Amino acid sequence: MTIAGCGAWILASAFNQQWLSVAIIVISAATMVAGLMRARADAPTPAFRDRLLIVWPLSLLAGWLTIASAINILTVLTAQGVIGPDLPWALIGVAAVLLVGGFVGWRLASAVYLVPIIWGLAGVYVAEQADKPSAAWLAAGAALLLAVEALRLARRR
Repeated sequence: MTIAGCGAWILASAFNQQWLSVAIIVISAATMVAGLMRARADAPTPAFRDRLLIVWPLSLLAGWLTIASAINILTVLTAQGVIGPDLPWALIGVAAVLLVGGFVGWRLASAVYLVPIIWGLAGVYVAEQADKPSAAWLAAGAALLLAVEALRLARRR
C-alpha cells in the first residue's frame, strides 16, 4: 500500500493535484507506521537479519513519509492561500513534526525511524536560515531533541 502510495504521489504531484498529493502521502505514512506498530506488537524483538532487511528500511521510509507529509501539507496550504508564509505556521509545522515524530519513534522504539526526520529538520534549518531564522533554530533544536531520543533508543537495543 505504502509503496503504491509513493508512486501515486509522484503522479498526483506531476498533474498538480495538490490536495490529492497530501491525502496520498498522509495515508501512506499512516499505513506504514501502523504496519510497523503491528509488526512490533507481533514480534517485539525481531532477529538481527529481520531488523536489517525489513524493519530498518521500512522504518526509514516511515520516517521520511512523516517529515514529507508535514512539508507537503504546509506547502499545499501555502500554495492554496489557506495560510501565509508567516513564521507562526513554520513554527507550528516544526512543532508538529517534533511531537508526531517523537511520539511514533518512542512507540516504535526505533532510532532508525527518527533518522530521516532529523535529516529533514536539518534541511529545514538550512533552508530557513536567511528568511526565518527563528524557525530555522527551532528546527535545529527539534532535530537535536530527536537525535538525543534516537541515541537513547539505540542504546536500549
